[in-house]
Amino acid sequence: MEKYIDKKEILTKALLIMNPKIKKSLLSADLNDRDDLEQEIKLKIVEAVLGGKIDFPPTFTDYYEVFTNKAIQQANNS
Repeated sequence: MEKYIDKKEILTKALLIMNPKIKKSLLSADLNDRDDLEQEIKLKIVEAVLGGKIDFPPTFTDYYEVFTNKAIQQANNS
């Protein structure tokens, strides 16, 4: 069953989660380069989300279904 994935929501969450790490990492960069570097890092995050490299992690229910199906298949093959 295919789920609808809202790329805007993933993008927003990814940027919010990564923002403190980005800011901390920029402290080690030259003061004159920080703004450009911040934009470049955020652009890479946007590209990763839109390219499908970053997605919602599976829920516990999703994981449980996959685990249960694999266990049933293994039992049937034995």
